[in-house]
Amino acid sequence: MPISRSTYHSSLYQAFQEIEQSDYRTQVRFYEERRRQIVNLDEQESFDLLVTYMRALFELGMYGKYLQRVDLVLEISIAQNIQFFKGRDLFCDLLYQKAASHYQMMEYERADYTARELIKIAPDYPNVHLLLKRIIRKSQPQFTKLIQAAAVICFIVAAAVIVVEIFYVRTFYADSPYLGWIESGRIGLLLLGMLVYALGELFLVWRADRKTSTFITEVKKRKGYL
Repeated sequence: MPISRSTYHSSLYQAFQEIEQSDYRTQVRFYEERRRQIVNLDEQESFDLLVTYMRALFELGMYGKYLQRVDLVLEISIAQNIQFFKGRDLFCDLLYQKAASHYQMMEYERADYTARELIKIAPDYPNVHLLLKRIIRKSQPQFTKLIQAAAVICFIVAAAVIVVEIFYVRTFYADSPYLGWIESGRIGLLLLGMLVYALGELFLVWRADRKTSTFITEVKKRKGYL
């Protein structure tokens, strides 16, 4: 049964609501200090404060704590048929924050799964496309890892050449005709490393864009949007 909305509010609830909306630290401290009392409030008040507390956790970057509780809030919202909270789609907001929290905790597989579930529900939810692209970029294929490794090797070799050039060649062979070749080789290695690294990054961006666009298009076709 949905939570009924009452016009009466307890003093504890009212005290929480008096906290500035953007004062997330005070909201978190208030909730955690009075958790037992809040749990014993009526369902409407208890749930409202829980949702506000969850948002404060997310905004403060307390992603571990957020992930410990978000599934419970999702379950309550489904069981009580609560779709909107303060004019926003509560279920979608929670899913987005859950995906973003997994991303921040470097749990990319879970972040990917949750972001895709949100897109299946609301393909045009704000910023979820960008989030999924970021997640996909983090799940690098073996090919791009090899490219990045090659770039690092180029930089390491270039650094070694610089050391040899400064402490050995220029000291003992300052007039050597091969000095120009060494300089060109060092510059070439640096440029090659930068090029290889840039190509790897461009590939990751392209791959993330393509995978995200393909997935969203498929979802919209299934839902009859296209």
